[in-house]
Amino acid sequence: MHSLLIGMALLATGVLYGIASAQFRWFPASQLTSAWHEWKRASSERGLIGDRTVAAAALSDDPVAPGTDLVMLGDSLTLKGRWAERFTGLKVANRGIGGDGIGGIENRLDPIVNGKPSLVFLMAGANDLLAGNNQRDILLGFERVAARIPVGTELVVQSVLPCAAPRCSSDDNARIRQFNTKLETWSRERGHVYIDLHRAFLKDGAIDPALTSDGLHLNAAGYQVWQNAIAPLVARARRTEHLPTES
Repeated sequence: MHSLLIGMALLATGVLYGIASAQFRWFPASQLTSAWHEWKRASSERGLIGDRTVAAAALSDDPVAPGTDLVMLGDSLTLKGRWAERFTGLKVANRGIGGDGIGGIENRLDPIVNGKPSLVFLMAGANDLLAGNNQRDILLGFERVAARIPVGTELVVQSVLPCAAPRCSSDDNARIRQFNTKLETWSRERGHVYIDLHRAFLKDGAIDPALTSDGLHLNAAGYQVWQNAIAPLVARARRTEHLPTES
């Protein structure tokens, strides 16, 4: 709460300074705006913006810049990936929000796609499935998101990862496997690249305990597995080659 109040105070200060700058050219509004966006991003990454509605609002006026090479889009698994550090030399935007589902991603898509990034890596569905949402509705959400990806931007669909107790049950993992089958079929039918990360994280029907911190979220080893799995596609993007529809 303390950090959120600080952020609100910064926002109010930025607004006042912005007005003053527009009217009188007294204050460096552009610098304050940049600092505000940086605080929002850092706060979200550190968990200081805990509520996903607040986090989504914080990112809604922070568009992906034109010329961005890679957008990582998803929930808390994506958020904590530190992708810019993993793929140096590229312009990378992390657009993960903890607790988000495919509907939330759809609602905050405009400031992402308007910048026409080269690649969007999408991972979504875990929170929807664990909440018991209908798989058909989740897939329709993917359909709506994909329909808004602009020409020139490549959409890469990533499977939902397995999980383990105490965060999920064997029934949850069965639903995840079932949904991934549908998601892969849907992706290939529509010509999107599909990456089966689920297989890389699976051990004895659940997520490999060596790759997770709590049965759901990833540890450093887990993120390394993820990075290794998508690195060939990122390497192709560096060479500006069109990505294949088979992975």
